[in-house]
Amino acid sequence: AQVFDKDTDNRFIGEHLYLNIKERDRCYLMKRVTDIVVTNVLYELKSSPERHYNVQEVANFLAYLSMKLSGCKPLEEKNQIESNLKQMKDKLDQVS
Repeated sequence: AQVFDKDTDNRFIGEHLYLNIKERDRCYLMKRVTDIVVTNVLYELKSSPERHYNVQEVANFLAYLSMKLSGCKPLEEKNQIESNLKQMKDKLDQVS
């Protein structure tokens, strides 16, 4: 599916998140992405359950993912990670 996904304007989790991030810090990066999705996106979905009937399935998956990533810690300076995440959050705010 990723090969056929040409909608790069609306992609929140894309290559830009990994810019200048060392591979060993990607676990922490994805932990933070999961936190952001749970905090921002799921909150919105729960506010209109009639439109998003499978929100509980998504919430369960993200809770599981968050549990699996709970031990991830930044190994390098995390400023670059947070900078990349801010770009993602800004994009999310634009479309909300």
